[in-house]
Amino acid sequence: RGQLAWVVVLLAVLASLEVRGHEDDQLCVPPEPNDDHPIPDYSMTLSANFTLTLEMTSEMKARERRYYHSTYADSSAVSLRQNGTKTVYHYYPLLDKFITQYGDHCQGSGAKPKFEPWGWFDSNLTHGDKNYGPSSILRLSTILNTEFVDGDVMIEGVKCERWRTCSSDGAIEIMFTFSGLSCENRVSVINTIKIPSIPWHFSLSLEDIQHAEIEGKSYGNQQLDRLQLTYAGKISLVSLNYVPKADIGHISDFQVEIIHDFNTGVQYTVNREYGNCSLDFIPPYSFDSHFAGYLNSGGSLLAPNDLFHIDKSYSYVGERPTRHIDGDMWTDTRLDDIPDPDTGGTIDYPKAVLDYYFTQGIEVTPAGNVPVTMPMRRDLFVYNRTNIMQEVEASVTNFYDFQKINLYSEQEFSVQECYEQHDDRWSFVDIFFPATQPEQFILIKNQITNFKHNIILLLTKIGNMSPVRIADIEVNDGISGLVPNTTDADTIFVSIKLLERAPYLFSYREPVDHPFQVPGDKEPDYTDIQTLEDCAALCTQEMGFMCQSFHHCDDEICFLSSTNGTNGNPITKYASCRHWIYDIANKTFEDYPSVMVYHNILTAIKDKKFTFTLKYKGNPVVYTASSSLHYRTPDPNNEIRSQFTLEAKLTTISNPDDINTNVTSLDDCLALCVHWKAYRCETVVHLSQEMICLFLAKHFLEINQTQLIPHTEAYIYSRSYLVDYYPILGGVALNTSGPIYPNVDHIEDCAMYCSTETTIKCQSFEWCYEELSCHLHKEHFLDVASGDNYRVNSSCIHFSKNTESIFSRYANQGMPSSKHKLAAVQSDASSCAKFCIDDPDETCESFDFCTGCTTNEYGVCGKENAGKTNLCFIGTHHLGESGLKLSTATKCEHYSRNLFGDLDYASWLALQRRNANPYTPGAMTGLAFGMIFLGILVSLAFLVVMVKFKPTSVPKDFAISFVTIKTSGESDT
Repeated sequence: RGQLAWVVVLLAVLASLEVRGHEDDQLCVPPEPNDDHPIPDYSMTLSANFTLTLEMTSEMKARERRYYHSTYADSSAVSLRQNGTKTVYHYYPLLDKFITQYGDHCQGSGAKPKFEPWGWFDSNLTHGDKNYGPSSILRLSTILNTEFVDGDVMIEGVKCERWRTCSSDGAIEIMFTFSGLSCENRVSVINTIKIPSIPWHFSLSLEDIQHAEIEGKSYGNQQLDRLQLTYAGKISLVSLNYVPKADIGHISDFQVEIIHDFNTGVQYTVNREYGNCSLDFIPPYSFDSHFAGYLNSGGSLLAPNDLFHIDKSYSYVGERPTRHIDGDMWTDTRLDDIPDPDTGGTIDYPKAVLDYYFTQGIEVTPAGNVPVTMPMRRDLFVYNRTNIMQEVEASVTNFYDFQKINLYSEQEFSVQECYEQHDDRWSFVDIFFPATQPEQFILIKNQITNFKHNIILLLTKIGNMSPVRIADIEVNDGISGLVPNTTDADTIFVSIKLLERAPYLFSYREPVDHPFQVPGDKEPDYTDIQTLEDCAALCTQEMGFMCQSFHHCDDEICFLSSTNGTNGNPITKYASCRHWIYDIANKTFEDYPSVMVYHNILTAIKDKKFTFTLKYKGNPVVYTASSSLHYRTPDPNNEIRSQFTLEAKLTTISNPDDINTNVTSLDDCLALCVHWKAYRCETVVHLSQEMICLFLAKHFLEINQTQLIPHTEAYIYSRSYLVDYYPILGGVALNTSGPIYPNVDHIEDCAMYCSTETTIKCQSFEWCYEELSCHLHKEHFLDVASGDNYRVNSSCIHFSKNTESIFSRYANQGMPSSKHKLAAVQSDASSCAKFCIDDPDETCESFDFCTGCTTNEYGVCGKENAGKTNLCFIGTHHLGESGLKLSTATKCEHYSRNLFGDLDYASWLALQRRNANPYTPGAMTGLAFGMIFLGILVSLAFLVVMVKFKPTSVPKDFAISFVTIKTSGESDT
């Protein structure tokens, strides 16, 4: 190619007379002895073992000079024909390295020729000041008489020294030969300037032009493809966005995203236009992997330079502008390295040349000017398989928007379309960071991307999970509820929407036609394992030994092997067995299930290791998590859905308690269950096609499994027990006694024990994650807080009954001001509910909470309270009484009480009418919580939005006791 220099070679031939660069009629006269300028004598070394000797030298002692801005380097070559075989030795003095060329192929061994000493640098000053090298110029055998010709000759622009020789017929021939061939690009001639490296985390857009016209040549009709690539090698993820070719069908008009997760071996194909997704194995031949179609060579993500086929063999060409941008160009000849797409990537081109153009730009940053080196173009030249000197194809790839990425984000490799919005494979992890410095709040507003980046790093590292599972991160500030005498935020709440782990089977591959189809007698076996996925999960999670493969036989028995084949003597009694081998080579994360992720997070928090530091005006600002919660509900921020947990898919229940028809949506079905008055609806089934909604008074866990019936479009949800409780942060644990349940692995299960306990009236519980135990209490946290009958910094999370949950809420309305009394100001709805239940003088049947009192609310809050905020009113009237109507009030909410002890409102009201004596809280065992007021606000959004206020005035006949929780310094644990 034109970019390669020519070597001029002097060839002495004992044949015809032909002169190039000399007079045609010049006669060859035998030379006189050349004592003053002799040619070096190498005949003893070579033993005259050649027929012709070829040699030249160029100006400045080099065959070629290459420049990189102000830097340059020289190179040279010696061409020798021995016994009919020509060998060319290319020497690069700056590297002191040789490339040996045999015909059209070359070898970069770095070793000097075996017939050393050649004296590549002739130091004999009597031979002249040109030093004869570094190629040592013309080396002719002493059997040929040579004559040095004074003066320099320019041949193809190369300045050469010249000798001549004569044969018996006086013939002289001078000719040229093309140099380098595939060897020219095997070494960089300027060792101080290397081709730039590709970073480990980057994104770019590119357009690829097939059959591109380069240097006036084109090999067919041009075709343009565009795509976007995001690469994160340190976390083993690659994302590719492109528009499929037209033959794929109706989706060809829309962009499709392919995400390769090398932590699990899964390929996610996401069509965001339609919101659908599919999961599959990463293909055996993939642009970003080492699979190469061989088992156990795969699951391996290419390093960034390997992805671009960049290594140290590239040779610098020079400064070359492209797309009107100044750049530097490198070139290399790749032998059996570039996959041929026409073969599906299974076969490489025998020879291809890659040219890369990199920018010479400068990026202006607040810290100063920073050099920016990024690829902006790549040219690919392909050569004929049968004649590797013949160029047959060329393509151009232009790179745009190349960006080195330093911060991770949850959107970068999001695959949440691959799971249903309210699937049981979702869960939510809330992490709480105490914040006492104003800088901690400033940074989550000014550096939210950096804050989330650190959260992702900790989640993936501590949880040992793939980042694709992080669908969303919400960060808010609020108050912990532990210090009631302040309205200032003191906590940062981080809520993570978490996907469950991908199926384990994608980490395995099934060999084809190999001899290990049956298990061995040294493989442990597990019965009643009906699916390959369950068997793959067993192999992955097996802690007793390093499981490398498994056999699944007769669809019910799973054998685990510590080898890639049969372990022990073959067992041949099974009708059918399938063998799968673990095939993930360079994963970054084990990718644990969500329960294990949460356990690791809790352990790190207990050990003060869930922490990171940001900079604010040059000073460190530390964030250290204090607690974490894990919710199984599909959507804890939705008022209705937060009360349910998906229990089963494609299943319905026989003999429901109620059947509701014409219920079109699942949301309507769930809302109907929540507001069902005949009984507390505990389980709901939605049949979407039939538009039927089924109710049961029993919780799903109490239902006989024989009632479950397969159904193609049915989903079963149960009421969440946890929604009836709110957490007290800080490792709080009550010192009171109560039932203890062991082996409880989740908060939801502990909440179930408290809600269904019969030996005590359970008002609170602690889930202790180190012991996996559940401690129940008949006391509410507010009942013991003033007496300090609790401890902090334990490895437990405390939940107390959410008193607000036994009321029905009516927004933008309130009881007329004549029907209730003011109980407190600067309060909150949860505290108002607790105050209503604990009223010792009369039975509180409802309360109203107003965030403000303006003209629009006077009918509820009264004009005398104008300008006050967060007012709590309690009353002895209930919605439904004859003639009672609520008044409109934008800033108020009315709450009517649903439960009075164990009785609903209708039963309680009937009891009051039959009883001559008024029914008061003192007569209702279990309703006396004590005269304590602690303003703790916990919404159905699970602490995502929190507001806390301190009452400034209360009725003079009522005493309110405020509680300050103990600090960690007072802990007795």
